Amino acid sequence: MTPATADLALVAACVVAGFVAGGVAHSLVLDSYAAYLLADAVSIALALVVGRLAARPARGHYTFGLKRAEILVAQVNGVCLIVLAGSLGYAAVRHLISPSPVRGWVVAATALVGLVLTLTGTPPLARSSDRPGGAVRCASGDALAAVAVFLAGAVMLVTTDERTDAVAALALVALMAVGGARLLRDSGRILLEAAPTGLDPGSISDAITAAGGVVAVADLHVWAIRYDQPALAAHVLVEPDEDCHGIRLDLERLLANRFGIRHTTMQVDHAGQPAHCSHGAAGR
Repeated sequence: MTPATADLALVAACVVAGFVAGGVAHSLVLDSYAAYLLADAVSIALALVVGRLAARPARGHYTFGLKRAEILVAQVNGVCLIVLAGSLGYAAVRHLISPSPVRGWVVAATALVGLVLTLTGTPPLARSSDRPGGAVRCASGDALAAVAVFLAGAVMLVTTDERTDAVAALALVALMAVGGARLLRDSGRILLEAAPTGLDPGSISDAITAAGGVVAVADLHVWAIRYDQPALAAHVLVEPDEDCHGIRLDLERLLANRFGIRHTTMQVDHAGQPAHCSHGAAGR
């Protein structure tokens, strides 16, 4: 069993336990916790499928392959989290108005087990800082949710205030809503081909222009094929007596080393002359 499938099995077990314990304790916050983990389980399952699709080579009309499948998954996950947050939020408000008895010890015990499994179980799928996590599990979010549920159970044990269950459920609803909104925002930026976070087109343009032999840069476009694959296209003008092909190679190294952009397409021409030496270069 791979780490990813082991992680999926672990989260799925927590989902089942959460819903069962929620029914036993008559606790909405446990149901919300289980729903939160269910979104994680779906995310991991989709990640396994998307990983295989993204690894397929480009062919036919799909010149970039299926690398953006993970972006579509992020959109789906974001929408699902928003819908879940709305549904559970409505239920939490109803429970807040008309609270019912909740077994606080079941809530606290279930959350404690979930927290231990989250912190000591199979490490989640790795992700880099520029991946918003549309198709990966966020262990820190799971741990935060478990802590919130445990605290709610502990408070209910001490105060016997059933409204605590609904208040804690609203806290999880907020966590889901924020996560869903972040997924939609970050994946939406890629679908709209905005410049990746952390890459300033102005700074990139200045760096290209400052390179030796470069006169100007125009039609600069910076976008991302997927979260970890930025791309650039530009029209670069160089001095009439410069080697436009050599400068293009220098610019490719500059973009890769300074900005992490390795997929580039640059048209390089001599300034003030017909575009007789124009060449595109697809980065590695």
